[in-house]
Amino acid sequence: MLLLAARDCDDARATLDRDPAVAAGLLTYLIKPVETVFDAAKGVAWSAA
Repeated sequence: MLLLAARDCDDARATLDRDPAVAAGLLTYLIKPVETVFDAAKGVAWSAA
């Protein structure tokens, strides 16, 4: 499972660590930090890893 999380945000990890499937070793996950950049002049947003 791949999760995208905001920088300095541990909520997704804390939630998944309480999941019974994760605790039983049936589900593993990777949290990848992603930064979203917004260009207000162009009205365009993109993600930068």
